[in-house]
Amino acid sequence: MHARRCHRVMRAHLIGDDCSHACRGAHDGGSRCDACVTRALEVLVDQHGGPWGQIGVSVAVWALYLWLLSRARGSQRMALLACLAYATAGELFLSLVWGLYRYRLDNVPLFVPPGHALLFVLGTLIAALIG
Repeated sequence: MHARRCHRVMRAHLIGDDCSHACRGAHDGGSRCDACVTRALEVLVDQHGGPWGQIGVSVAVWALYLWLLSRARGSQRMALLACLAYATAGELFLSLVWGLYRYRLDNVPLFVPPGHALLFVLGTLIAALIG
């Protein structure tokens, strides 16, 4: 039920519809809980799956990102693309060039930049719910 409600809210928000009907009853934290559980599963698969786990998580995150991008309109699409570009540049510079931090397999996992864009979407959804 929570996943279906989260999907309605996300779809309404991304395509620019009035999401008041989709958001009704979504204030119970279910959507945010689903996102947290999904993120926790991604981390577990990445940590314990080795390089294949990282590839699996990358495919799943990119598929979700591309699905959201295909349904976004106008300024939402540009915001998703800008967030991806900014996150990619930031990850490459801060971890590989500047050496501020490093990842477990000494790479920038392919799921990290689109993951930042998905967190951006989650933030805009939460802002719409509470705003």
